[in-house]
Amino acid sequence: MKSIVKQRKGFSLIELMVVIAIIGIGASISWESLSNARNQTKVNGACESAAVTINKARSYALAGLAGVNAVRAHCDQDAATGVGLCSVQSSGDGGSSWTDIVGESYAFPANVLMDASLDIVYALPYASPAVVNEKSYTLSAGQSSATLVTSNFKASCR
Repeated sequence: MKSIVKQRKGFSLIELMVVIAIIGIGASISWESLSNARNQTKVNGACESAAVTINKARSYALAGLAGVNAVRAHCDQDAATGVGLCSVQSSGDGGSSWTDIVGESYAFPANVLMDASLDIVYALPYASPAVVNEKSYTLSAGQSSATLVTSNFKASCR
């Protein structure tokens, strides 16, 4: 009697399921890494925007603006939308009312949280801060964070 042997062509269902599972595990690991990197980029960008705002406010104060006797760097988060906004503002009445300096506002994404509002006021003509404000602010999104360190003369991110 002659036996008939069938030759197998293709992959079995088990083999396909193992390959799909391996691809799925690899994709989930890389997705988490990409998500963390994206959050860190957003946090670093927001921190740099806040630092630029502070440094520009000091520059405006040193340059002296006509009719202005105080300049401030102000960063706050909108409670409704969660979007953060940093702006350089000027005052001609000693700080009772503030006006944004056109073109000197920086927004950062809604998922980046700042632990406190930032307000640094520079009194003219010597651009010395009205109040000594050496402080650290933490910006975070997910597991990513950055620290904005302010002093009387500069701001930087760490």
